[in-house]
Amino acid sequence: MSNEKPLQRQLASQGWKQFLAAKTRMLAAYDLAKDMENNKLVKVRHGLVAEAEFRKWLSEFLPKRYAVTAGYIISPGISSKDHMVHYDVIVYDQLESPVLWVEGNPDSSNQGQSLAIPVEYVHAVFEVKSAFNRRSGKNAVNQLSKLKP
Repeated sequence: MSNEKPLQRQLASQGWKQFLAAKTRMLAAYDLAKDMENNKLVKVRHGLVAEAEFRKWLSEFLPKRYAVTAGYIISPGISSKDHMVHYDVIVYDQLESPVLWVEGNPDSSNQGQSLAIPVEYVHAVFEVKSAFNRRSGKNAVNQLSKLKP
């Protein structure tokens, strides 16, 4: 018989190292991008790399019913006079959702494309930030608050 208490919390061990390897991969790609732009006046590449790495990881992790993209969420609650908001990470039902349009980027792969997804097929929206502080948190909340049903 085991000496463990029946309600004692245990940490998962099987597969945990492999799961953490994805985190290490994302952080290494981010650090490399940051190092590569160290002497540049405008530093945006590390943010783009962080977003791309997070989308890649999430798309590998989620059930295949869901797709992950950057792009626009199209809602009848938003007037055509309002500016469209670009979101870093959108999780949507790829089996049911139409893609209203694709905004390509000639310098990136298909994963770097921005898709326009109707709001009713969106399951989650994330903003990726390179730092977690009051300012970045406020910016993320501000960006997400622009989303309307």
